[in-house]
Amino acid sequence: MRKKSFFSFLLSLLGRALWRLFVLAFFVLLTAFSTVCYGLPVCLAASGVAALVLAAALFVPGNPAARVLWRPRFMRILTTFVLVLLIAATPACLAFAYASLPSAAYASVDSGFAHSAFLRDKYVLVLVPHEDDDVNMAGATIQHFVDAGSEVYVAFVTNGDSVGLSSERLYEAVACMDELGVPRENVYFLGYGDDWQGTHLYNRAPDEAALSLIGRDRTYGTAGLRDFATEQTGEAHLYTRANCLSDIRTLVDLLFPDVIFCIDYDPHADHRMTSLLFEEAMGQLLNENPAYRPQVFKGLTYLTGWVGPRDFYTRPMVQTVSPDEPTWPLGTPAYRWSERVRFPVPAGYASYTLRANRVYALHSLYPSQSATLFTASVANSDQVFFERATDSLLYGERIEAASGDASVLTDFKLFDTTDVRETRFDAGVWTPTEGQRTVRCTFSSPQSLNTLTLWDNPDPAQNVLAATLTLSDGTVVEIPALDPLGASNTISFEQRDGIEWAELTLRQVEGDAAGLTEWELALREARDTAFVKLTDAQGEFLYEAPAAAGESIVLSLYAWPALPEGATFSLTVTDEARGQATAATGLTADALTVGALERGTYRVRVVCEQDEGLYDECVLRVGDPMLKERLLQWFEPRYDALLKLLREKTTYAI
Repeated sequence: MRKKSFFSFLLSLLGRALWRLFVLAFFVLLTAFSTVCYGLPVCLAASGVAALVLAAALFVPGNPAARVLWRPRFMRILTTFVLVLLIAATPACLAFAYASLPSAAYASVDSGFAHSAFLRDKYVLVLVPHEDDDVNMAGATIQHFVDAGSEVYVAFVTNGDSVGLSSERLYEAVACMDELGVPRENVYFLGYGDDWQGTHLYNRAPDEAALSLIGRDRTYGTAGLRDFATEQTGEAHLYTRANCLSDIRTLVDLLFPDVIFCIDYDPHADHRMTSLLFEEAMGQLLNENPAYRPQVFKGLTYLTGWVGPRDFYTRPMVQTVSPDEPTWPLGTPAYRWSERVRFPVPAGYASYTLRANRVYALHSLYPSQSATLFTASVANSDQVFFERATDSLLYGERIEAASGDASVLTDFKLFDTTDVRETRFDAGVWTPTEGQRTVRCTFSSPQSLNTLTLWDNPDPAQNVLAATLTLSDGTVVEIPALDPLGASNTISFEQRDGIEWAELTLRQVEGDAAGLTEWELALREARDTAFVKLTDAQGEFLYEAPAAAGESIVLSLYAWPALPEGATFSLTVTDEARGQATAATGLTADALTVGALERGTYRVRVVCEQDEGLYDECVLRVGDPMLKERLLQWFEPRYDALLKLLREKTTYAI
């Protein structure tokens, strides 16, 4: 018998051993990845069936697959070549995918928002409870203001020290602010505790001392980072409600910002405390200083981000979605989702992979919070806020009520609570008694008015069903039933001038505690639109997005504030490969349809014909399967899942 050549021996070895090992290893890895990402039962079943079928096809003696793929010499050579190619290509593909993760950013577009007057020449304060809430609530928006040259200040109310990580978290915050371009001297730490022993600080008597969860009794910082009270007065403040309120008030007084972003009523007691104490401080400022009227935006971090859906891996990148909490979907009775303000994100915050996203880069600077594990929930194509008007003419005026505490009607707080650790809104309500449900404001000088806004008791069982506003000139404005869950109710009426007093009467109510939490009267005119943003038919902000070839593409515009009547736009579509452009003019915001396009990459630009400063653009990848982006979006979560699994196993072993 002729001896086998060494080459034949290698082929035989590959056929009898390595092929089988490769198949088994492949399905073991497939099962492991799938199990981590999708759950054990389904993936074990699918992988097991596939492995059995392939193993039977190759290894059972005499089966057709084995005869075709291995027995003829030519097929042995071809199969071996394919096997070697697969073995070599797999790590090469993985290496390519890994190397591409940090560079998978969206195409660069010229954003009209980035150049809007809203962002320029402003003093901006961002007030948050914890070190990482800065990124979760307003990271992209901070970046916009910094890039536009505005002066941004960021203040942290607590040291995030519930597990003793205060120094680490403070240093992380400084590093993150440095990455965002906020200078160290613009970062403040109020130095309060993260949660409390016994009754929460917010619900204590004003001067009642408290101990934080880790046993501290006064504000503090760390080496090189002093707390705000020590910086201002030379000594730390005891942990009291009055001191925390005073520090927030002093901070706003010190900075006198044009724009304020503050955390809202998230389902976290320290978030709620920060939100309510800020509103209390703002109420004091607005009532004491009629000339100070900043723009105020409140934002959530938990329900719309940290614990929101992990919806990052989509094309196009999706907007922040509304939470769906029982009774009050946003976790707060103050707003409706339709009233939200949506700000676009700057370049680098829209990407196909997490590692190419600036939110991930900022989260990586908060390792103590494992923040990068939440980037897929936090990163969206917009940042959402709720604007709080500060133009009410009732601030600082004399308010008198026939019964009940009328001072809560102009304290800037839309609700209050006797326990911030529970979801209850049982305080801060003007609750007049039957037959005495009237409140009057006497103005110090005659005023012009055209807008009334009211907030009902958030308790669904306590409702105002009808009310009347009477003005000193004899004008009577009838007010229908208010929102029973406590959201705003705005009634516009023809402008009335020379008004000396205004009287509000609740004519019909239900419930023993029916009443109001806030009352605003103002003279409001239509505001100039600050920016427009291209969206698709579903309202998703567009930066770079796929589109079908040969079909019309329906576009629209988001505008804030609303566009003036009669606004028209020009729309230009440029084929980036050929340099050819087509244009249409005289279009309205809801009629920006792009005709059917052939496969290619197109830049779409829209410009307001009445104001060239209102413009936006996006990139459409028409008919492009986007294989690279799909590969990266398939690979990254599985890579992260494997890293998490290995990290957990290593930690457990140690």
